[in-house]
Amino acid sequence: MIELRRYLRHEIPPLFAAQIAAYQRIQWPSIRSKSNKLWDFDDINRDYVHFMLVDEEIVISHASVNWRDVTLGGERFSVWGMSSVFTYPAFRKGGSATRTVAAATDFMRAGSGDLAMLFTGDPLVKFYTAIGWDHVPTAQIFYGDP
Repeated sequence: MIELRRYLRHEIPPLFAAQIAAYQRIQWPSIRSKSNKLWDFDDINRDYVHFMLVDEEIVISHASVNWRDVTLGGERFSVWGMSSVFTYPAFRKGGSATRTVAAATDFMRAGSGDLAMLFTGDPLVKFYTAIGWDHVPTAQIFYGDP
């Protein structure tokens, strides 16, 4: 039975965590390139909430939500983000990603964040805007010392 589930990072069942990590290692090799740990179940300080569509023991689709405080011009903002969005190839084009991303988006809308963002390539802009995200092609992110 296919169902949508939500977990805090340290609560994800090991079988699901292994599938998420395996996909990330293939799709985004730089994320886990320096780690010899499959998943950090003990890090309860990372405020990530994972949304996934599963069919018994199989992860179909996944998205994670995280947040952090950012100070800009002396003002503090709570910035939310969505990351690690994927659907395994065998399940694409069936609405799985829409269902998963919509749940994660609704979670952020109900939260106390000031701003939410995600990064995507041009081919997926229509997908995210259909779920309610705004495309801001001129947005910039700056890294380093504030």
